[in-house]
Amino acid sequence: YQESDGLVEEGVLSCPACADWYRIEQGIADLLPLSLRRQDRQQAFAARHGLPLRDAQGEKSSQKADQVEFFIHSSTTYEDEITKSPYFMALDAIVFAPWVRGSVVAGGRILEIGCGSGRQSLPMAQAGADVLGVDISEEMLRVARAKATREGQLRTSNFIVADAENLPLPPESFDGLVMVGALHHMESPERVFGSAAKALRQGGRFFIYDPHDSPLRFLFDWLMKVCTLYEEEAGDDFLFREEQMRGYFAKLGLTGKVQISTYLPPHLFYLFGQGFNRALLRATDALCGAIP
Repeated sequence: YQESDGLVEEGVLSCPACADWYRIEQGIADLLPLSLRRQDRQQAFAARHGLPLRDAQGEKSSQKADQVEFFIHSSTTYEDEITKSPYFMALDAIVFAPWVRGSVVAGGRILEIGCGSGRQSLPMAQAGADVLGVDISEEMLRVARAKATREGQLRTSNFIVADAENLPLPPESFDGLVMVGALHHMESPERVFGSAAKALRQGGRFFIYDPHDSPLRFLFDWLMKVCTLYEEEAGDDFLFREEQMRGYFAKLGLTGKVQISTYLPPHLFYLFGQGFNRALLRATDALCGAIP
């Protein structure tokens, strides 16, 4: 392997049991099943290091393959459309940041599934946690790792490419679990939730945020047809209901609280500054949340 400042930049992980190898490139380990790996990168890496190539076995999920392909072309626009958008900046400040302050402790281990470009991973690392970000898109993880490098967070931010339904992680190995805007991309949200919960230690804390099926959802859907803010590759079941989430909790033995945020279309947040946006989101969440 090759390392820089004590961190592995390029190398190979081998599995004697399955006779397979997994590449580490630009500091990111690709632990996807063979059928989902980027074959162009797999072949180039094998040729560079004289490694044998295996034929992909098993049925390839078209939904997962579509996710991989989508983010190959969208990783460069994701930052502007999502991370830096006025709505998501307000959402992170009002909804996610309080959870970080109350649940993330220095030295704790946090798993983030569907971490994308590190929008949530890096703030948790800055709070002192050791964060493992998992995503099916290597392109998105390369963006995340570049940001971690610029912000001096490489020691506490690690990223792997993996299938969220079958996480290659030991059970009960994390103090916290985060999934933000991830479940609605998944082929089987329930299976992802179960796989993630197994990695959470007894007494661990979790934070999950995904599109909800609120009474005002039709406003967002209509406005997105008129003025599209961003493109995405969502799964078949991409809107979640309170009883659905509670059902996941009960089945997995988790204790959780469900709250709805954002009753207004995100388009409105493009009209104002961040100070007003945060006040607007806080006020409308409180007002609409108080209505039965």
